[in-house]
Amino acid sequence: MCRSVEVEVVAFPRRPMWVYVPIWDASSWTMNDGKYRADYRFQHFVANFIARGCTATSLTTFRPPPSSSAGFGLIQLQRAAMELTSKFIIII
Repeated sequence: MCRSVEVEVVAFPRRPMWVYVPIWDASSWTMNDGKYRADYRFQHFVANFIARGCTATSLTTFRPPPSSSAGFGLIQLQRAAMELTSKFIIII
């Protein structure tokens, strides 16, 4: 199942961050190429994620790192490389 998502072409830090995680069985290679069957009745499937970051509304308390005059911790060459890459690669 795949949900189509509209891509907003805005780079970090102006674009909110999000995570996409596919659920994949992987038993075809983890169980010796399907030789052994996985019995999911006896498995524990637990996932836990804690986001430790700032919210979009807390930007007034954000202080850029002092390592860059641009304010984002990147030197001019790194920023140019990031902008060039973002023109050709969009991570969805």
